[in-house]
Amino acid sequence: MIQTFTILGYGFQIARWGLIFAVCILLYRHVPLPSLPWIAAHYGITFVFGFFAGTFFDFLRAFVHSTAHAGATLASIGAGSILLANAIKFLIALLIISETTYLIYTNYPDIQSKLLIRFVLVHKYIKSLGVTLVALTLIKPVTWLVIWIFHHPNTVA
Repeated sequence: MIQTFTILGYGFQIARWGLIFAVCILLYRHVPLPSLPWIAAHYGITFVFGFFAGTFFDFLRAFVHSTAHAGATLASIGAGSILLANAIKFLIALLIISETTYLIYTNYPDIQSKLLIRFVLVHKYIKSLGVTLVALTLIKPVTWLVIWIFHHPNTVA
């Protein structure tokens, strides 16, 4: 029964990611928004990493039980993960809001707002924000890989 739920869970996860990618590709074909490839890259990395996260958590559980500093290890990993997740969510929101305000500003010039203009100015930095988003998205799996390499009993460090 648990395996059925797990398989169904993966099925819904694949369907959700497929829907996100399909909408991004279709939208980008008709309206080439510069933030879409960056957001799609983030979700692509997250999708691939999601399948390997379970293996890492199994290793981490075994590592924590065999380490004297288990609490400090878990606290550090947890705090870092929360910080990264919130920074990534902030960048995604900033990309979407700046893209939306840019579209409003260019298509409806009669709407004048100082706040809107500030987000339009942020739109000039889409590439920098996108690179930062992808870099932050890669930090978590790379960090977990480093922990795996240096603390896994089957590797030589």
